[in-house]
Amino acid sequence: MDYTIRIGGEAGQGLQTIGGVLAKVFSRSGFHVFTHQDYMSRIRGGHNFYQIRFSDKEIMSSREKVDILIALDLNTISTHKGALSEEGIIIYDAAFIKKSFDSPEFLNIPFEAIAVEAGGNRIMANTVATGAVLGMLGLDLTIFENIIRERFRKKGEEITGKN
Repeated sequence: MDYTIRIGGEAGQGLQTIGGVLAKVFSRSGFHVFTHQDYMSRIRGGHNFYQIRFSDKEIMSSREKVDILIALDLNTISTHKGALSEEGIIIYDAAFIKKSFDSPEFLNIPFEAIAVEAGGNRIMANTVATGAVLGMLGLDLTIFENIIRERFRKKGEEITGKN
């Protein structure tokens, strides 16, 4: 197994949160992990991305081709679609980015709607996106749940449970 995931969006959308949690899940699941980030702006609104490569074999670098692109904004799709591997997929929330795609490489997942339904707050959409990726990869969600508990412990049981 050797996958590359790229999370793209505007500064302030939680790219580092999603990327950091995914990297921890992969590492704790026994995979070798390599991450890097690209910052085009330190001000909310500029495009950034966080990339994770994980493998069951030792890895020493990232790679150009992306297997899963998590698009938190429309700019991510136009900027990074060309980096998709032959069987790569783009997951996005059509309602949030206000555009829908009908190509087979696109998978519309209503991150915000699911977050509101499950937790009552759209800010938890990143947790939904993270869970979607782990589900697509067929990974056990127990490690993810433990990381969420660790991350939100100080915010109380209610916030932890909603995430």
